[in-house]
Formats: sequence, structure tokens, C-alpha cells
Amino acid sequence: MEQPPKTFATRDEKITYLRKMIGDKGSEAWDVAWQEGITPWDQGKIQPPLRDYVESNDGKALLGKKSDDARALVPGCGKGYDAAYFASLGYETLGADLSSTAIEKAKEFWAESPELKSGKLSFQTLDFFKFEVPASKYDLVYDYTFFCALPPDLRAPWGARMRELVRPGGTLITLVYPIDGSRTGGPPYSVDVQKVTDALQGGDEEGSAEPGKYWTKVLDVVPQTSTPDHVGRERLVVWERLDKSAQDSGNL
Repeated sequence: MEQPPKTFATRDEKITYLRKMIGDKGSEAWDVAWQEGITPWDQGKIQPPLRDYVESNDGKALLGKKSDDARALVPGCGKGYDAAYFASLGYETLGADLSSTAIEKAKEFWAESPELKSGKLSFQTLDFFKFEVPASKYDLVYDYTFFCALPPDLRAPWGARMRELVRPGGTLITLVYPIDGSRTGGPPYSVDVQKVTDALQGGDEEGSAEPGKYWTKVLDVVPQTSTPDHVGRERLVVWERLDKSAQDSGNL
């Protein structure tokens, strides 16, 4: 049963409470957080860097080569703002979350957003690491506040899973946040582009990833527009999935 939202004086108080809850309840805490309204990552809209990218020449080029049946995935979709946005761009989109409460809220948001209803969109409660990957895989995956929510020991499995999910030639968009340097603890854990790179390229130790092993980095920028608490703490990085089999056959 959904609980009435708790009240906190500051965002930091919410984060402290969330961390304690995760320590006590494990992965179940994410659903409790949505039930109790402890969602400091939810800003009620898509992030400005994503919209800016889509409306840029690079983003328009990506959309221009999209097939009619292109599929997109947004793991950790929360209330579904980003998933709804990709659906409105013509992607058959799956918004996925471990929290069934988040998924119910996402369905409510979708039902109340007629201006976004120009695409195919579904929301499902599922485990990112365990659900069955479609045979055709995904043309596009978007990660924002999902990687940073994972404990560091799940970063390598996250990277391996992304390699399973995105088809060769497909795109992974990562809004890398929060870049907080040596700050310890989480979630959200402090991340940076190198940590994402190591996870994606299969590096065993920090900085050991082989460039271009599984992905080509096609864009790495500091966003021109960020929400106030994100300024100086995020980068937008776009990756293209390489066709490893083609690479291997070319080296024979």
C-alpha cells in the first residue's frame, strides 16, 4: 500500500534516509522509496542535456538513420519521462524499473500526457540483469541515474549487460552524473567517464579498459544546459556498439 510522502527539510536529508533504508532493506528499498516519496533524483521532467542532444545536429543525424521499427530501452525509468520522450521520437520504447510502484506512477504519467502519445511505449517491472533480451536487441539505450545507483561491484556486470542489450551499430547514451570526485558512499555513488568506460570496455582495473574494444565513443561533452544542482557535475557521453564478430573476422 502506498504510504503518504515523508517530509524532509533538505534534499541531503532525503538522500541520507534513502541510504539507510537501502542498508536495511536492500533492493526492496527502491520500491519503498517510491511509496514514501523519497525520490530526490526525480525532477519531474527529462534532463535538459538529453533534449539538447536530440535537438542538435548529432541527435538529428541519429534520428535520421533510425529504422521504422527501432527499439529503445530506459532502465531505471522511474516515472518514465525519458521513456515517453523516446517513444514520442518514434522508438518502440520499454521503460523498465525494479520498483512496481515506479512503474505504476510511470503509467499514470503516460496516461496524463497526451502530447507525448505519438509513439509505442510500455512499462514493465523487471530486473535489468535478468530479463530476457529480445533477439533483435535494442537500437538505443539511455542511462541516467541508473549506473550511479549501482554499487561499484555491479559496474562490470552493468557493462557486460549493455553489451548484450545494444545491437551492433546501436547507440548507448549515458548522462554521467554525479561527478563528485573522491566523495565516498552512495547511492548515488560518485562516478566519472572513466568508470563508465572501464565498465563498458571490460577493463579489470580503473583506467585499464582497451579503447574501442566493444564501443566507440562518438560524443563526450559538458552539457550547455543543466539543472542547477547538476552544473559542473555531469557529462553527456554517446557510444556506438561495435560489431565484434566483424572485427574478429577482419583480423583473421
